Amino acid sequence: MIVIKAIFIVLLVIISFLLIGLVLMQKSKSGGGLGGAFGGGMTESILGSRAGNFLSRATMYLGIAFAVLTLGITFIDARLLKNNTSSTLPAVTQPAQAPAPAPGAPAGN
Repeated sequence: MIVIKAIFIVLLVIISFLLIGLVLMQKSKSGGGLGGAFGGGMTESILGSRAGNFLSRATMYLGIAFAVLTLGITFIDARLLKNNTSSTLPAVTQPAQAPAPAPGAPAGN
């Protein structure tokens, strides 16, 4: 399970960087913003006239993959925590009680 969790985390980091790049490459609807500063107009010349459609779909699919991987990591963590709870936490013991005074003995010091 730990290996699967590590693979999911690596994939999540890769998808995060790809999402950042895709969002920065997209041209904003108003024409301004960071899309133009980071080459938003260049994607049309590289990918053709359907670049916006491709980038939008790729962003959607990567967003779905991001959400699925995040939920997968959450379920794996929950399962690992459930399996390890009994073995990693120390047992709770009752505090020792002082012996009751003998009947007829004076109470106090």
